[in-house]
Amino acid sequence: MRLWVVRAGAAAGVVVAYFLLPLDHLGPQRPVLSRLLFALILTVVAVLLLRQFRHVLVDRPDSRPGMVLSLLTACPCTSPPPRPR
Repeated sequence: MRLWVVRAGAAAGVVVAYFLLPLDHLGPQRPVLSRLLFALILTVVAVLLLRQFRHVLVDRPDSRPGMVLSLLTACPCTSPPPRPR
């Protein structure tokens, strides 16, 4: 399977999850679930950043440091808009 198909599928999955996950169930009502989900997301982003750093350091020909590193660095800074109650 081509790598771009996997990447496009992952991007589509993230967009669908962003709009379909019940984010209003998180917050002060369920602090343990909120913290676990937050820790999981930060761990995934950290692993992806370390993986990309390794690709750049070993000079892989298919690594794009400017695009991927800036995208992964911006990921934790974004959050969904607050929903009205």
